Amino acid sequence: MGDSNGYYPATEGDEVEWLSNLGAKCAGYTAALQSTAGEITQVKGTCVLLGYIKGTWLPGLQSQAEAGAAFRDDLQTCKIPGSPAIPASVAFTPPSGSALPATGLLTALFAIIARWKTATTCSEAVMMDLRIKGSAPTPSTNPPEIKAKAEGGQVNVRVIKKNNKGYILQSRRQGDTGWEDLGATTAATFEDKRTVKTLGTAEWREYRAKFWNGKTATGDWSEVVRVTVEG
Repeated sequence: MGDSNGYYPATEGDEVEWLSNLGAKCAGYTAALQSTAGEITQVKGTCVLLGYIKGTWLPGLQSQAEAGAAFRDDLQTCKIPGSPAIPASVAFTPPSGSALPATGLLTALFAIIARWKTATTCSEAVMMDLRIKGSAPTPSTNPPEIKAKAEGGQVNVRVIKKNNKGYILQSRRQGDTGWEDLGATTAATFEDKRTVKTLGTAEWREYRAKFWNGKTATGDWSEVVRVTVEG
């Protein structure tokens, strides 16, 4: 991947916002960046495609995976009468205007931005507005902030990522002797759709999280939060 020199955000949600800003504003600075209509079209298309992948398609796949796991559990346990509905598949349908360059998307984008910044008319104000100047936020090394709320038979667990890529989540249900790994995610909210152990009986669940840099867990575990799920 090309080098962003610190202006590209470190987290998926911030990346989507950054791409949206750049794609929306770059055409207004075509002359100041000494760019061309074709190059601006490429940049805007790259922003549209990456924004779609990061902000829509991948979250859709994550929801589909969760729905698939719930479908599997329903089939295995037969706790729901009748045949559960098969989850809908998430199609890859990039929006109009998406562009796919021959090289890596970010590699090509960062190369264009590096050249833009050498233009004599590319002022600091222009770079600040396009968010192509400055340092990326520093990931927090403190334990994550975590909240959990039971809603409609599922638990929504929200973790504040504080400029980290994501987090690893663990859960402990009433009667468990240890923690269960729920996996790593970049989503701001994790939806725990597991059914209660005993149908018709409420149970408490505990959650804790640790930051994740895309490869390994970092820092300490968060505080433990507990909620009660109705049976």
